[in-house]
Amino acid sequence: MALHSRMSLPAPGVLLVTMGSQVRSKNLGASRATNAAGDTFVTGHTNNDRTNPSDPIGHPIANPFQGTYGGGGRDAFLARIGNGVDLRLTKTAAPEPVATAGTLTYTLTLTNLGTDPAFSVTVGDPLPAGVSFVSCTATAGGTCAGSGNTRTVTYASLAGGASSTITLTTTVTAGMGSTLVNTAAASSLSFDPNLTNNVATVSSHTPG
Repeated sequence: MALHSRMSLPAPGVLLVTMGSQVRSKNLGASRATNAAGDTFVTGHTNNDRTNPSDPIGHPIANPFQGTYGGGGRDAFLARIGNGVDLRLTKTAAPEPVATAGTLTYTLTLTNLGTDPAFSVTVGDPLPAGVSFVSCTATAGGTCAGSGNTRTVTYASLAGGASSTITLTTTVTAGMGSTLVNTAAASSLSFDPNLTNNVATVSSHTPG
């Protein structure tokens, strides 16, 4: 009993796939596997013609490819049980304002608000053209890398509830009266249902 690869789930959930009336066994067969992000996939089949929601005794579904029982003898199902990951990125810049040729320090705080670890986490920070990169440090096992003003910090994992502080030191090359806008973003191999807090932007100004 095979499932076509296009039926894999983009988000944690359960789907039903009609297998046809020739499948008559009443026994549930199940297999499971875990990917590198820590998500567990479970496959099997059911002859329950009800689904939950809306029936509390129905077969549970979420983000379904097929949300109703298809008839026949039995439906196959594929469930993805995802991690509870929610990355939040914030950023500050100091001092404000900052003088031309002065030192401008960006401080980023990355927090996993979820309960499970986030795997293969990357923070990307393309520094604005009006500064020149000097140094990078990161806590919680973060590894600084990059070339020129294109900077990245990577983590093998970030535990649920854990935080990391990233400090990027730069020298201001912009002239007087300039506005420097810096936007960074965090991503992870683990499923993060809330991407609205994965991006942080801060603006700095030179007097004049």
